[in-house]
Amino acid sequence: AMVYDTTVYIGTSAGGVFSSTKSALVGWKAMPVGLKSGKITALAYTGSYLFAATADSGVYIYTGYVGTDRYWKKINTGLSNLQITSLVAIDSITVMAGTNGGGIFKTINKGANWNAVNNTGLNYFTITGLVKAGNRIIHTSDGVIWASDNNGASWMDFNDANTNNINAYKVSYNAATNEIVIANATGLYISSNSSATSAPVYTSAQTGLPPNTIINSISNNGTSWYLATNNGVF
Repeated sequence: AMVYDTTVYIGTSAGGVFSSTKSALVGWKAMPVGLKSGKITALAYTGSYLFAATADSGVYIYTGYVGTDRYWKKINTGLSNLQITSLVAIDSITVMAGTNGGGIFKTINKGANWNAVNNTGLNYFTITGLVKAGNRIIHTSDGVIWASDNNGASWMDFNDANTNNINAYKVSYNAATNEIVIANATGLYISSNSSATSAPVYTSAQTGLPPNTIINSISNNGTSWYLATNNGVF
C-alpha cells in the first residue's frame, strides 16, 4: 500500500491495484486494465508517475484513464528478470526495481529502458526490499544488507554481526528519526543514522513480540513503528 496526497493505493497478490480517495477507505476502485496477472508486489509514486511491480510480468506505469477504465503500460525494456520484488522512487523519473534472482535494475527515463546496477559490492541477487534514506539507497536481500550513495553505481556493505550473511526480508525507513528497521531470519532489528553512517549497528527490537512471529510488513508514521504479522498488528 502507499499514499499520495489524498489517494490511497493498494496492490493485491492476484487482483491488481485498487485506489480510494475516501478518508474512511471505502469505495475502492479497481485499476486493472493492462496488468496481466495482477500479482502486485510493490508500488512506487515519483510525484509525477505511478509504477506497479508484478511477481511474474515486470513493471508497469499508470497512464491515466478513459471513463471508468484505468490503463497500465508494460515497461520492461532491459529487464532481464521479470520477477519484481520491490520498487523505490529516486526522483520524478528515476526508479529502482529489485528482482527475485536478478539483482537490481534502474530506469532514469520513467521506464523507457532499464539497466542492471549489480556493480561493485552486490553479490546477493534476490532482493527483498528497497528504501531511500536521504540520498542513500538501502536494500535487503537473501544474504546481506547493502547501501549505495550513488544510485547504484557502487554498493557497500551495510551490516554488522546481527545481519551479515542472514536472509533479511523486510525493511522500512523513518525519515523523522533517520532509522531503519529490518526483519531477518533471526529477528527484528533497528539501526540509527541510516542515511550517513558507514558502520551501522543493529540492535534488537524484538521485545514484546510473541515467539515465532512472522512479519509481513513494517511501516512508520515518523513517530511510531507498525508491524503487520501472523499474530496481529503491533
